[in-house]
Amino acid sequence: MRLPRLLAYCVALLAAGTSVTAANPAGSCDGPRAVAAQPDEWNLDSGTCGTSHLRKRKDTFFLRIMPLGASITQGEFSSDETGYRKSLRQQLRFDGWEVNMAGSRHSGSMSDNDHEGWPGYRIDQVYNRAMASVPAFLPNLFTINVGTNDAIQNYDVGSAGERMLALLKYLRSQVPDATFILSTLLPLRSQPNNARYINTQYRSLVTRLRGEGWKIVLAEMDDGFITLNELLDGTHPNDGGYRKMAHRFYLSISDAIKAGYLAAPHYAGFDDSASVATPACHRTIGRVWGSAMLVFAMLSSGKLYF
Repeated sequence: MRLPRLLAYCVALLAAGTSVTAANPAGSCDGPRAVAAQPDEWNLDSGTCGTSHLRKRKDTFFLRIMPLGASITQGEFSSDETGYRKSLRQQLRFDGWEVNMAGSRHSGSMSDNDHEGWPGYRIDQVYNRAMASVPAFLPNLFTINVGTNDAIQNYDVGSAGERMLALLKYLRSQVPDATFILSTLLPLRSQPNNARYINTQYRSLVTRLRGEGWKIVLAEMDDGFITLNELLDGTHPNDGGYRKMAHRFYLSISDAIKAGYLAAPHYAGFDDSASVATPACHRTIGRVWGSAMLVFAMLSSGKLYF
């Protein structure tokens, strides 16, 4: 498709009150701001979402998500170094959410690859890093997976729940209306009893905090859905395990949405939309040229097809 035709295509659809979106390549759900009629359709083998029936969301705000944790959050041992983050973002985008991943670290092949995952860190060490990053980004949604290194190092396991509470209290002090998705730890080949003990504390903590009015949901990662066979080194998941993590985080975020927990992010000195590249023609004529050029570039690279 030649550039003049691309411009005409964008303008025509803008006039019709719609937006241009790329036909997503395999494995991508980074498409239109629309929601699947059946949002639970999710292919765990490929990490793709599979319904083509879309409707627009009423929500107009971004999910500014901070993935917070250690090496699993970073995506260590995943083939694309994105861990659960890319699959989770794809499904939320397919559901129609605008998503901006937030954090001071960047890894993986996804374009929006920001996160706050620090390999080898315990809960208290992640807390120290959060003190520097959270005020800078003010996320409205946290996905938290941390404590594995506490279990492996046998570090004061009995008070892991208290350390997690301290971390959560700090996060909430910085962003009082944020939503927290706290995951239990994955099963561990080494120190399995420590992991189970920490998970028991986390489950009790989430139940307690929800009773106190916190916007917090548990993402269960240790109920047999993810198995030791899906952990490459007995700690870090393979690609299939990471996709399962993404699915569990997604289901917990869906529960938070149903509960009415999510709120628009606070201004943190940057524009969320400027932080995320989307292949869509927006509904303002002034953006048609830039959008068409983006579509043209994607066509030229073989990443977009009409």
